[in-house]
Amino acid sequence: MLGTSVRVNGVIRARLLRRAIRTVIRTTTIYGLFLLLQACGGSNNTGPALVNLSISAGPSAKSTLAGYQHIWVTVKGLAYTTVGSEPYSPTDPNWTVITLPNALTVDLANLDQGAMQVLFSNLNLGAGNYPQMRLLLAATNTNQTQEISGSTAPLLENSAQTLLDSNGQALQWNNQVEYLNQGKIYEAPLEVPLPQMGMLVASLQSLGNGVTYWYDLDLDLDHALISFSQPNTTGGYGFALTPQLYLHNLQLSGAIHGQLDASKLCQPGAVTTSCASQVEAMAEIMRIDANLNVTYTVERATAVNPVDGTFDLYPLDSSAINGQNYQVVVTGKGMQTIVINNVPVNEGSTSATTYYGGTQGTLSGNIPVDLSPSVLPVTLTTSSYFAPQQTASVASVSPYGSNAGALIFAQMPVGYANPLEIRWVNTDPFTGLLPPWASSLPLNSEPINQANYAYGAVPVLTAAAPIEGAGSYSVLNNGAVYETPSTLSASPIISASKPSFSPATPLSLTTTPTAKLTINFTVTNKQAFDRGQLVLTDLAGIVQTVDLTNVLSGSITQEQISVPTGTSAVQAPGALYYPYLRLWHSTSSAVPTLEAVSNTVDMRYGGAQTATVNIP
Repeated sequence: MLGTSVRVNGVIRARLLRRAIRTVIRTTTIYGLFLLLQACGGSNNTGPALVNLSISAGPSAKSTLAGYQHIWVTVKGLAYTTVGSEPYSPTDPNWTVITLPNALTVDLANLDQGAMQVLFSNLNLGAGNYPQMRLLLAATNTNQTQEISGSTAPLLENSAQTLLDSNGQALQWNNQVEYLNQGKIYEAPLEVPLPQMGMLVASLQSLGNGVTYWYDLDLDLDHALISFSQPNTTGGYGFALTPQLYLHNLQLSGAIHGQLDASKLCQPGAVTTSCASQVEAMAEIMRIDANLNVTYTVERATAVNPVDGTFDLYPLDSSAINGQNYQVVVTGKGMQTIVINNVPVNEGSTSATTYYGGTQGTLSGNIPVDLSPSVLPVTLTTSSYFAPQQTASVASVSPYGSNAGALIFAQMPVGYANPLEIRWVNTDPFTGLLPPWASSLPLNSEPINQANYAYGAVPVLTAAAPIEGAGSYSVLNNGAVYETPSTLSASPIISASKPSFSPATPLSLTTTPTAKLTINFTVTNKQAFDRGQLVLTDLAGIVQTVDLTNVLSGSITQEQISVPTGTSAVQAPGALYYPYLRLWHSTSSAVPTLEAVSNTVDMRYGGAQTATVNIP
């Protein structure tokens, strides 16, 4: 999730600071993946660079608190350019667009523990640098235009039509979430805010002639998937995807392997008392943001297999590339959190689950780092408490009033100078509050079991209360785009006896001014919808939202919002905004209609702007 900082907008974007955005074949088999990895790095110094691109995700959706069963996305193509700041357009000759002969629908819920799916094989790219890439997805529904080579979105792609959900029904959308709510399975569209612009990918740098490269696009579900209340639908939830991917060069990546005492883990289908459930392992790394906040933030997360207790954190940039080792955090409902300090990652090692003919596949002869030669003990607890009570929305403390953001529940173990991310929850982008499922977010009331990593030795776990106190957490307001997390000293500390809190103010980037955007609305059919939102996005995700209830009722025809902008002296390439509409009727249980807004909002050069939005 974290990596090399990326410059967008003329300043270092806060959201991108914490994590560097990092012929179709069927799902990669273990045999196929091994063969791919063996081919890495080959060079004859002639011909183009050959780039192979896979996708992975984590942690497993089926382990998460929101009860995700499947998360499908449909990939249509890839776009790349050698020009650093030029906005993407399928008709721009500076951009190269590769369209897959057949769209590919991928279930991200199956891509965990080092599992990958190859998207593109042996792409011929000239030697050099490619500072911008976009992974192009199909539009979620037919009202959002999908611009790939100038075409518009078809009906449901063939790759999506051939799949069935857990209820035995065909998929309804190209991008779809299946989730559990009170024991029942529901489906909902997965809203991709920028289907016409693609998902932002970090740059490919210094590609050499005749060299074969293997890259993985990592989509972290805990951070990238945004859930929110959608009260008119039968399931009650809506979902959006943050359009960022994190790029790993597999030749320079490695793996961490661990195993917990499975006798202490809740088994599938069994009761979930006197055992640990929803257990996840996270590899964290220290980052310093633009306001000099220092935190440990998750680079890679994975579900722990409850049957045998194993977990594989892969791919991770090697310690040599990162310039530091990792902190491994294992946390779950009903268990004390485990923290293992200073864990290295060997370059070229692969997931411990990647085998061929009984032999583990590697890129360089290195093997994954094993946290311990024996299983790690799990200390059960019955004193967990659940999500605290947020008393104010993040919009009320945001420098420009945005509801989009995230709250980080952090703890600082003894001997650490900076806090670790324990839980991350995206706020509802329309209310600024925690989503309803966060009421089941478990926070442990006991000390942390911590140890230093030592090669070949069993970690000696010692229980100690974090700096906040046993069972207490600092709540960092991660803010939205163009903001960095609230300072540790200003962030509230919560506990089981003090669960209520108001988020601290995130820090805005002083180099990014704001300006007023006036939006004039027209409504074509006043009977079609009575509820809705205008969503304003950029390449990093949702920036602002506008409730349309009064617009649809005819009470008002204009709204004003503040958005980050450039200036006449300093252009801000990232301040090019892409709006879309979410529309529904309060008497209908149908999911919202998604409507693309054809015109972009250009705030790159500063100053107040006016836009017109027609609601069909």
